[in-house]
Amino acid sequence: MKRYGTAGLVMAGGRSSRMGGDKALLPVGEKTAAARTADMASAVCDIVVVITNSDETAESLSYVSVNDLRPYEGPLAGIEAGMSAVEAEWYLVCACDMPLAEEKAASILINEAEKTGADAVIPVIDGRQQPLFAVYSRRVLPEISRCLDREERSMKALFRSIHVTEAQEPLFLESGMTKEALSLLFYNMNRPEEYDWIISRMT
Repeated sequence: MKRYGTAGLVMAGGRSSRMGGDKALLPVGEKTAAARTADMASAVCDIVVVITNSDETAESLSYVSVNDLRPYEGPLAGIEAGMSAVEAEWYLVCACDMPLAEEKAASILINEAEKTGADAVIPVIDGRQQPLFAVYSRRVLPEISRCLDREERSMKALFRSIHVTEAQEPLFLESGMTKEALSLLFYNMNRPEEYDWIISRMT
């Protein structure tokens, strides 16, 4: 298997039960949420893999797609599937329900991972960790699998056993990003009203 420096993992395998329809296929501007997120990741990563359990989503994209190895067991299972499908030193994990993610922020996280050598670089915005727009080392794959084997599916379960570096807001602000841009980037859409809010910010 070819080894890449960076791989983008686009998380599009959830049930979207609160949205009432597949979030990955919702139009955001001229693209779907999944396509917009994948294109952003492609700009900063050597390869992009979309993790989805939907044939429709997979067929709508021009990227490699894989199914969850453990369907509907949450984002840890999606990361496991993506890391198992493509070998890379670093993985930029991007949830398709944060479709306003920016290349600049992704580059900042990748650079921080390469600089610190941490197992994971997790943004902290407004005091909250954002593990689904973050960078992970391939070293964490065995621990992810162990967590899932123990039926510990939360990201916090993983963080208890790996070396996490937190990317605080000043890291982004000092690179020229604004507070408003950060708020938009990390706004995720789980419900119809949240999707409507994102669309309103683009008009």
